[in-house]
Amino acid sequence: MRVIQKLLLGSALAVVLAPAAMAQDTASTTNFTQQGNQVEAAQTAPGEYYVFFDFDRATVRPDARSVIAQAANDWKNNGNATINIVGHADRSGSPAYNQRLSERRAAAVQSVLETSGVPTANILSSGVGESQPMIPTADGVREPKNRFVSIAFPAQPPAPPPVAEEPAAPVVAPKKWELEVGGLYTFIGREEDGHNTGSAAGGEITLGYRPKPGLRFRISQSLEQSYSVDNSGLLGRSVAGIDAIGAWGRVQPYAGWNIGGTYGNGVQDGGITGPEIGLRVSVSQNVYLYTKAAYDYNWRNPITKGETNAGAGVGFRF
Repeated sequence: MRVIQKLLLGSALAVVLAPAAMAQDTASTTNFTQQGNQVEAAQTAPGEYYVFFDFDRATVRPDARSVIAQAANDWKNNGNATINIVGHADRSGSPAYNQRLSERRAAAVQSVLETSGVPTANILSSGVGESQPMIPTADGVREPKNRFVSIAFPAQPPAPPPVAEEPAAPVVAPKKWELEVGGLYTFIGREEDGHNTGSAAGGEITLGYRPKPGLRFRISQSLEQSYSVDNSGLLGRSVAGIDAIGAWGRVQPYAGWNIGGTYGNGVQDGGITGPEIGLRVSVSQNVYLYTKAAYDYNWRNPITKGETNAGAGVGFRF
């Protein structure tokens, strides 16, 4: 039973002292600054610090207090990890005396850490006497580098490098002006003789301005050849309009209202007004195709004797 208890106790001590042993391996390869019999306290790695003592003393020297304060500050930036404090002694005294001396040195460092804001619950303090020297020596040797306390806690891993963000796509201001060129067919409900119907075909050009995405003001001018029973020839149509434009991806339906006049051969000269509907399909950022239909009420004719227009063409944004 005693053998099992010793094995369990040895395993527990190995777990507790493992971080300190690893820190000591790092310290053994570090060139500490030494003046005479005094070795200056230092930080050897993230989360690893060493405080040295005078011979047969457990008093923290002034040069060590700044290193302990740095350890406390670094610990605060690393969360609530446990700080392992392990005291050591050289081999100039008896093993029992050196064990007690190493524990007093660890307690002295713990006191400074607590004064610097580290809670007692987060500190694990112990002493190992002369059993784990930084520099192996013969018994009785007063080695300054073996009179120390190691402070160790898990250092927070460095933050990953920031991920470079892809530059935002430049915001392209929408084009406000539009120019449309296309063909136009007109069915004339009453010719200028007041009796017969007729038709006309030709071309139309439209200039539009869009102060906001869903609104357009425009002016249109057409020139057509009328095919009238009584008076064939050229006729013109000049209108101004306002449109409300929707957006379904590349498709933009619209509805609007026109006011203007018709003149020339085959039509009743005079003012006109009426609705217009259409559909626009974008083929690129600045080019679209359109088709439309409009009804013009001629103020000189009954409302049922107006002119019906149908057109299609291409538009350009600029």
